[in-house]
Amino acid sequence: MSGYKRATVTIGEEEYRRLHEADMKRRFKEHSKEDKTPGQMAELTHTLRDVESRQEALERALNYLDADFDWMGAELVQDILTQNARCYQTLTTIIEETASESNASLALLSQRFTEEMQKEREHYRDHLQSLFQRFDTYEQREQSKAEAARQWLRQSAALADFIQKQFDHERFLPGKFSRIFSNLHLGQDNLAQGFYESSLQTSQQAFLGLSDLRMELEQRTVEWQTEYAGARNALTQFIAELERNSSVNAFGLEGEELPAQVDLAYWSNGKYGELLDKSRQLLNLLSEDRQSIPTQELKRTHRELLPILVDRFESIIYDARLNALNSQLRMNIAERALQALENQGFKLNEAGYTHQDMRAAFMASLDNPDGSRVTIEVLPAEKSKQELSNELVVTTNHPYLKTEHEARLLWQELCHSLHQYDLHVSRPEIHAVPPHTTTEYVEPSSRLSKALVHSERHRNV
Repeated sequence: MSGYKRATVTIGEEEYRRLHEADMKRRFKEHSKEDKTPGQMAELTHTLRDVESRQEALERALNYLDADFDWMGAELVQDILTQNARCYQTLTTIIEETASESNASLALLSQRFTEEMQKEREHYRDHLQSLFQRFDTYEQREQSKAEAARQWLRQSAALADFIQKQFDHERFLPGKFSRIFSNLHLGQDNLAQGFYESSLQTSQQAFLGLSDLRMELEQRTVEWQTEYAGARNALTQFIAELERNSSVNAFGLEGEELPAQVDLAYWSNGKYGELLDKSRQLLNLLSEDRQSIPTQELKRTHRELLPILVDRFESIIYDARLNALNSQLRMNIAERALQALENQGFKLNEAGYTHQDMRAAFMASLDNPDGSRVTIEVLPAEKSKQELSNELVVTTNHPYLKTEHEARLLWQELCHSLHQYDLHVSRPEIHAVPPHTTTEYVEPSSRLSKALVHSERHRNV
């Protein structure tokens, strides 16, 4: 008679998952700590250099006007320069403190600088308002409204020219510069028409608006630079981790780290390569679209997308290790079955992985002198992606009539052998004939040069 018997062979994997998570934590934390400081310091230095360059440009622009001002106008120019120097010193202090902290980040720098710049803007606005009041009193006593309006217009024009040259104002604050500049034109028209009082008020408000705009643009620019640097730096490090870990050490059934390497590209069925390609494409997009990526998009890339990519990579490593170990298990399960059958007089005919692919089923066929033939298949189970699990299929063919009782004895002998190696076998499904009568040819496999689990039948696999 012929018989078809199918059962699932499993082994617990809770400890396996714990060891994997510990390995991931060690692997990523160590490299992140090593690579973090140099890259971060380079980005911080670049940001600081840009702010310093803008400070020097503003000093040149306003010092050029200083020679034509009276003492009150000179005091205003000096006040602007002092305020700008304060902002620069604030940024320098934040950068130095951030760099000295082991857990510092570019995101922390951006947040702190934004908060400090907001305070400085409010302080500066209040100070200018106070200065305007002093100007009003002074102008009523010493100056004509016309001359005061001309000075304010010149100062506003110089500040507007500086903003246009130094900042991408339409990108960060679209339309705001244009509205202020329109008021500046209105002040010039009022002066030309002899409306000196109105021209003075309009030019003062334009100067106040431009001063506030300059500081807000400085804030937005530094925020964007630090967010861009943070996203690029983090993504570059992540790609380096991907490339560094194209293969990882395997784990054995006892939780031991083995010298055998698991090739992620092979054992993840291409998922590792896809993740690496997508990450490189994302890095290229950051470079190609540098001038158009919004700050919020950079924040999402750094804080939301990258953690997803890291989780995906850790999942790929876990699945690849599990696939490799399941592959080795299929061979070992088959060997245990072969031992049980050889004890009953069967001899091995052929054995190996289907199409020499270690990710596929492991198959073996045995012959008995009485003409009986047994085919063993150890198949990846449906849930093998989540745990150590494979399905064992035994198909027996007897040329002479045998009883079902004899077939069951053969299966019991097989189960007993598996139990001796702590492989737990579920209740089998028994059919009178196999669901598929065709038999696929199996080529002997030579791919497994280093076993992930101890194996004794090296000559057959």
